[in-house]
Amino acid sequence: MSTRKVMFFSRACHRREATRKYLDSITGSPTPSAVISTRLATQADEAREILAPWKTGLVEAARTLAAILAELSGTGTPLEAAKAWKQAHLDREASMPFGEAVPLFLATRDGLRIHTVRGYTWHLTKVLSPLHGLILADITAADMNAALSARSPQVRRAVNVTLGTFWRWAASAARSWCNTLVLEGLDPVRVTNDTEITCFTPEEAQAILRGAWPKNVCRHTCASTQIAIGTPLDDLTFKFGHAGGAVMLKQHYLGKLMKKDALELLAIGPNNSKISSIEAAPLHELDAE
Repeated sequence: MSTRKVMFFSRACHRREATRKYLDSITGSPTPSAVISTRLATQADEAREILAPWKTGLVEAARTLAAILAELSGTGTPLEAAKAWKQAHLDREASMPFGEAVPLFLATRDGLRIHTVRGYTWHLTKVLSPLHGLILADITAADMNAALSARSPQVRRAVNVTLGTFWRWAASAARSWCNTLVLEGLDPVRVTNDTEITCFTPEEAQAILRGAWPKNVCRHTCASTQIAIGTPLDDLTFKFGHAGGAVMLKQHYLGKLMKKDALELLAIGPNNSKISSIEAAPLHELDAE
């Protein structure tokens, strides 16, 4: 054997022996070091240095990782799970309790009619009071549904509209206190399909007492009339209780009546009388009661 090979073998044996002595100093037993390879020992030492800032041993780290992988069940990586948890934590820290956000929201509704503001106030402070102590970022659709479970369908539909308006306000970029995806889990309340939307013409309204009319036509006519004369959608969203909000109102009622026909409808009074254009003003132009 050449001198060069002898020297290389000697250095390898020295490294192996040094590694075994190091492991013996950690474990207190020579048994593991009798079979462990130099490469594995070196990797273990590197891993120990990586974990040192967190004061976590190799075995503890391995057990924790195994538990995380078992919990994930193939739905993602530990790093993805950690990032998601961190983001949820940051969202929660930036959020606030439902009850504290309500007065801030109501303060932005001052421009609406008193009746509308009173409705918002009742929904958010009374009907949804079970949510007041919860952090907005923690609230789930199940929490919302539970708070409304004892209410009638009519109340639930109206409150869902208010809740949607409030929730989107709280989730806006200026606040980011919650996520609008939560609203998708709200229990549905039946909303009329567009195929059922029918309205009175002025002539039909005049002859209403002489015959029958389609189901829900009164409500549809009222909504279509108010949109035609320019009533703000915020007022109508609250009054008609559509869970789809302004989008639903626009889709179903916008353009169903011409403004001329809407004004004719509003001018129809009792006993064939005529109501003046001042008295037939849009809802938002009427004096608050």
